[in-house]
Amino acid sequence: MADKRWALLCAVLWVLNFFPAAAQEHSDSAAGKTTPQQQNQEAKPPVNEKKNYFVQETDTGVTLVQRLSWEALDDILGFEFQLEQLDKKTKVWKILNKETVKTHYKDISLPPGSYRYRVQVINLLGQKEEASLYRNFDIRFAYQPEIVTVSPDVINFDELESQTLTVTGKNFHEDTVFTLTDHITGAVLPGTIVQMNEAGTNAVIGFEFMRANPGTYTFAAVDPSDLRAERSNIVFRFQKPIDIFLSGNYFFNGFIGNKVLSKYFDTSIAPLAGGIRFTVAPIKRFYGNFGINITGSGTYFKHKADGYTVSTGLLFAHLNAVYFYPIIKHRLLFDVHLGAGSLFMIGPKFTYHTKEELTSDKAWYWGFTFNAGTALYIYVYKRLYVEVNLDHIVPIRKGTGFPAYIIQPQVGIGWEF
Repeated sequence: MADKRWALLCAVLWVLNFFPAAAQEHSDSAAGKTTPQQQNQEAKPPVNEKKNYFVQETDTGVTLVQRLSWEALDDILGFEFQLEQLDKKTKVWKILNKETVKTHYKDISLPPGSYRYRVQVINLLGQKEEASLYRNFDIRFAYQPEIVTVSPDVINFDELESQTLTVTGKNFHEDTVFTLTDHITGAVLPGTIVQMNEAGTNAVIGFEFMRANPGTYTFAAVDPSDLRAERSNIVFRFQKPIDIFLSGNYFFNGFIGNKVLSKYFDTSIAPLAGGIRFTVAPIKRFYGNFGINITGSGTYFKHKADGYTVSTGLLFAHLNAVYFYPIIKHRLLFDVHLGAGSLFMIGPKFTYHTKEELTSDKAWYWGFTFNAGTALYIYVYKRLYVEVNLDHIVPIRKGTGFPAYIIQPQVGIGWEF
């Protein structure tokens, strides 16, 4: 008997959370019915409305009694009270009770279902005035969910194939709400029921895992009565917390807007160049990774003209922010990078062809640069990859013979640590 009382009490507490809910327009006076399209208006509850319930002992057992109340009025004969229930199959409202009451409340005892009621004032002349808006409420049993297992409890973004969790337990229903809550940020991922058995003991719940951050989450099953069950320590992670890339590259340099190179070296390209790239990606997400890379490269110029030979070297150093997107997981990786750096002109020197060889003093120049580019990493064996890049470099120092724009196609080979 005590268990039944507790179940009824839980049910009524849940019901009262929904008093009042949405409301509808007046029903058809002839048929006593409304269509779903008529259920658009919202009724406002009276100020300081009291929501009452009580448990009553009867010959057949314990009965839960709900008290539906409305604003009390003076100088009237009473109210016409009309109670309706929604038929789940036909979605039509059917009148359960229609009577005249002298009080501003009505005590009822109803089984689980969807209901609504309205009242109509009967004035001192016995005339019915305009009816109130419908006020809706639901009565359902309160179920305590139980969670036994959640599988998988560790989700690896590196090997993510499906975006579902399988949960076993007790008292799962179609209106049970499933969520994942981030322990750090409190962000909530809502779940969608993909599959559930009739006994309510096993369910497959779909989530948008791509919206999750690496970390620990709590899985919860919440009954409409707000009774809940939780399972902590659902972990989202990457198997490798940091990706590290190291590659050696062949750099081809094309120079635009450089009169010095064209005049003294008779070229606007540097086909022989090399360099290295070191990349660290510590921020990893399902939709891509973020990191930085350091790139260093150099090329050498030498040109022999009538009466002299001129030579110099160019060194590039850049620090870039990088975004990685896996086009094909473990097979093809795309990167976009943007940053700044420096361009150094090292030891430009003239050597004159005379009886006694004359050499000019060496000098060096440098300036800041902006850099932007893209790259493809094509994995050929495990973590060994071929890298194809295209960088665009804009020096910002003027008046020293630096080119206005440099394009750098690159190809190399690297290893992901």
